[in-house]
Amino acid sequence: MLGAQGIEGVRLGTLCSQLGITTGSFYHHFSSRTDFLQGLIDYWSESQVDAVIALVEQDEGSPLERVRKLENFAVQLGIGPQDQAMRTWAKHHEPAQAAVRKADRKILALIDRLLRELGVPNQQASLLSRVLFFSAIGSYAAEHLLSPHRRGEVSRAVLGLATSCIEGMEPSITSDITI
Repeated sequence: MLGAQGIEGVRLGTLCSQLGITTGSFYHHFSSRTDFLQGLIDYWSESQVDAVIALVEQDEGSPLERVRKLENFAVQLGIGPQDQAMRTWAKHHEPAQAAVRKADRKILALIDRLLRELGVPNQQASLLSRVLFFSAIGSYAAEHLLSPHRRGEVSRAVLGLATSCIEGMEPSITSDITI
């Protein structure tokens, strides 16, 4: 619901109707809409972000294979619409903003570490991890421009460019980008 309609679409009546429950049942589980929205934030953080990170961490492939799998897992789990909805909500809601910021830091730390395991120097790994991460966010934010197949091609091209950078590392690439 959040991914399809944004936070404004998350209304008690609509939610209960779609779930086939009564408002009484809703209030049995959540004390208020605010409590439910916090639960939604927690669910997104744990089931989407932490789940993908855990899948990548458990994988025994090379660091580069694990970076590729990070994107593949995100696509397989259909994270794009929910992530985009969370980012939109976070623009106007501090708890959602804090959760998105924390999730971004976790994902960037993972990509950063994997790149450093490949031998990429710290500053370059930091910059390259952000290029990969921001490209992924941009690909589903602009999903109306490309078919799913074409988005996959673009993602593979970005990863290919990143791989080229890793293989022929330029020591002059630096950045102070922080999130």
